[in-house]
Amino acid sequence: VICRITTSQEIDHVVRENARWVGEIAAEPGLDQRARELLPVQLGSLDLTGSRAYLEEKRPGIIAWKFARQPALEPELLAQSVSCLDSLHTATRRTELLTEGRLHELLELPVHPWYDGDFVVLLQQLRSRLIGYFRDRTRTLSVSHGDYGYGNLLADPGSERITGVIDWDQARLDLA
Repeated sequence: VICRITTSQEIDHVVRENARWVGEIAAEPGLDQRARELLPVQLGSLDLTGSRAYLEEKRPGIIAWKFARQPALEPELLAQSVSCLDSLHTATRRTELLTEGRLHELLELPVHPWYDGDFVVLLQQLRSRLIGYFRDRTRTLSVSHGDYGYGNLLADPGSERITGVIDWDQARLDLA
């Protein structure tokens, strides 16, 4: 079992988002069994004095980037990770008419302290153009992990299988 204990509202928000997205994705009826098996199993949460504990079943394996560059494993890991993404997209896709308000939500600008003013202006211009282009058009949306890569994949080098996809706190419904 993994127990994540939150000690601030900010950390609690991140861990709660992880649990929420895992639960929502696991409940998708179209998600294939192999992809469902890669999700952490949420066991529940407990209120503690000034904190909250989130419990989930521990996924077996090690972080995939630790052996992803091994020539014998790389093709299989890549194929499995793409298959998982395809299953996630297929199970969660929705068609939606994109209003300006919805596009503002979908294209919210990231906040990073290292962005200088010129870069923020470029991002704002890009966002404005994308909103103008997609406004009042029907597009496909699906769940995106938000930080998908070998650093959030668990794998077993012996079986050459991905054993889990972790850290769903940045997941979101996004343009497919």
